[in-house]
Amino acid sequence: RRNIANVIHTGDMNILSVLTFAIDHLKVEHVIVCGHYGCGGVRHALAGGADGLLASWLQPIAMLHRRHRATFDAIADEPARIDRMCEINVEMQVRRLAATPTVEHAWARGRAVHLHGWVYGIQDGLLRDLGPHLSSIAERDALAPVVGWRCRRSRSAPSDARRSRPSAGSRRVRGFGRNRDGRRIG
Repeated sequence: RRNIANVIHTGDMNILSVLTFAIDHLKVEHVIVCGHYGCGGVRHALAGGADGLLASWLQPIAMLHRRHRATFDAIADEPARIDRMCEINVEMQVRRLAATPTVEHAWARGRAVHLHGWVYGIQDGLLRDLGPHLSSIAERDALAPVVGWRCRRSRSAPSDARRSRPSAGSRRVRGFGRNRDGRRIG
């Protein structure tokens, strides 16, 4: 499922129904939140010019940015700041996904459901595995805050990844995957 800036609202019936169908009926075990560098939705949330439905949709990103403006403003390069916010947004949405009743109930029933956070580099074609990888309520509840040291830690810029050998957390996207029952997904 795709939406503006990968935002997961726990009251969004579309995401909840898709998630319930995938986990409970298709028996999907891996759910991925995949953002991309240079995301227009994230850029728009940081600019603060949204109103109406768009402002409501992007509100979690805008609020995170407002609360930690000094941390983000410490990143002098605007594209790097937006890319870092794209990464933080993916991490935040994985956490929000982990708080949905569908995922919590699956974990409570002992189902193997694994949540992943990835970001795609449009410039270099690399898919970066950001974490966190969550497979239980205990793992979700043990997470450190999404902002703070996570915003300041250095990540290689997308342009730097092109010049170096891809890391273990980077991989090229090819084709579709399959779920546990062998059905194509993607």
